[in-house]
Amino acid sequence: MTGADLAAGLVARGFDFFTGVPCSLIETVITALERDDVRPYLPAVREDAAVGLAAGAYLGGRRPVVLMQNSGLGTSLNALASLSLLYRLPVLLVVTWRGHGGKDAPEHLLTGAITPALLDLLGVPHRVLGHEAADAGLDWAAHTMSARSAPVALVVPPGAIDAPAAHGRAGGAPARPPAPPLPAEHVARATSDADERLAPTMSRRDAIAAVVERLGDEAVVHANGFICRESFAVRDRRENFYMIGSMGLASSIGLGVALAWWPPPVRAASCISSSTTRCTARRGTRRPCRAACASITWRGRPGTERAWRWRTGPRSSTPSPRRGGATAPISFW
Repeated sequence: MTGADLAAGLVARGFDFFTGVPCSLIETVITALERDDVRPYLPAVREDAAVGLAAGAYLGGRRPVVLMQNSGLGTSLNALASLSLLYRLPVLLVVTWRGHGGKDAPEHLLTGAITPALLDLLGVPHRVLGHEAADAGLDWAAHTMSARSAPVALVVPPGAIDAPAAHGRAGGAPARPPAPPLPAEHVARATSDADERLAPTMSRRDAIAAVVERLGDEAVVHANGFICRESFAVRDRRENFYMIGSMGLASSIGLGVALAWWPPPVRAASCISSSTTRCTARRGTRRPCRAACASITWRGRPGTERAWRWRTGPRSSTPSPRRGGATAPISFW
């Protein structure tokens, strides 16, 4: 099986959002996905960030795939446990099996020995992708992910996917042109801005209230902790997604939602999170804290918009997106 075969098989089964961190065992798969102008592969800086992107993409109506090396399972454990599994957000994990059979570089041997056990501990159903039974594995993954409304994994051992014909970019794909250098005036401005100390001028709650007051029907991801709680207290909206885990992934989830609505819709996706990693409330005082709001907005053609709404009602942890229509209702408690 070639990488292009696996990529085509994923697309044929309805998967339409791809992200992850590269591994040489799936080099040809990523190359094939990068060539797709409709469903391009989005590289992530870390595996947990890729899980966050996939979560946002699912909330936006997509069927996401995260590609990673098995070493990335350790990096993404918290994101999987406190986001994907907690909220029951389906995602297909394509995990390469470095260290398989104890034959690899030393740094891969321990992770290779415990890869199936890690997935078992997380409660993630998984199968090994065989060279001769790839279609059956893909069919199982697509069906199980939808039926369980939860993550599933395909583990890819060495040799399951044909190696590229020659060293370098697989299939002779042209190399991407280098990024243009940053203009000198931008570098000088960034250095100058970094030297300025920003003093907080309002409380975190006041900052959140100022942002929420100006919201329309934007879908907003609220970071966990005080921001999530205070956003709920200031104004609970059915367009809100409240994080109670997956620390640090608010911007990844928000970006995933925004990208899921590509090509450009009318709707906006926003993210409210703390600009600091630690904020401690003192008894009897109002300690100021900065809050950052990053908004990604695209204006699109009439008829291309996707609506986001939250369906209220009895407690439910099973999301039920209706794809292909005007709305994608999601139920959470």
